Amino acid sequence: MTTIDVSNIEPFGVISNQMVRTIYAINQSVKRLNAAQANAASGFTGTAGTEYEGIPFGVSANANSPGAQGAAWAFAVANLATAWNTFISSAQASINALDNG
Repeated sequence: MTTIDVSNIEPFGVISNQMVRTIYAINQSVKRLNAAQANAASGFTGTAGTEYEGIPFGVSANANSPGAQGAAWAFAVANLATAWNTFISSAQASINALDNG
């Protein structure tokens, strides 16, 4: 594969560099969110979903249905992670080609 040399001259180079930095930041955030979710679930023995309600995740609990909001949040996070991992895997070569370091 040939290397693409992207100049840092505005506007394309700066925009490309910002985009690559943002993609890497999102990737790290998704990884940290997955790790936090796994940590919260590890060894939890209460009502399923309640481990995500309240602090530190900020999910508001439904008093009439404990765990429902937390379970919905966990489902959304899992789907986000799956979609993100599919994207990042397929786009990694292009991202690397645009990355000027």
